[in-house]
Amino acid sequence: MAVKSSTYNLTVETTTEWSVGSTLVNATTQIGDSVKFTNGTGAGQFTDVIEASLNANGSPVTLSSLSTPQGTAGSTFTKLKGVGFFNPSTNAAITFTSSVTGLHAGKIEPGATFFVPYPSAAGLTVSGASTFTATGTTGQFLRMILLLA
Repeated sequence: MAVKSSTYNLTVETTTEWSVGSTLVNATTQIGDSVKFTNGTGAGQFTDVIEASLNANGSPVTLSSLSTPQGTAGSTFTKLKGVGFFNPSTNAAITFTSSVTGLHAGKIEPGATFFVPYPSAAGLTVSGASTFTATGTTGQFLRMILLLA
């Protein structure tokens, strides 16, 4: 099964308001990003997705132990093209680490959702031995989505 398409959109707009004497002052700032992926192994492309729930018990999970919805082993992929995370608001903070060089890692607060694209043709290099680790409260889970080629 080929990837049809995937789009990541982010817009953050902040408006502030304050008084200077009798004058009301407003300021607005905005950033936005949109990355569209299609099927393939080049720039802006990936071939499959893996979704996993990582137990926050500090135990590394290898890419080879994960598989796509169609059953393709994680060890068949060599490029990570994007990664998404969701830490439910009912969880404590979870710290994510990985052996994948260049992969963003760190503390993920309760209720946080984010996606980091790596849309270049090279992406980030992965192998079946690549590990992903969630550390926090055992029995709580961090949802992770990997876009792979």
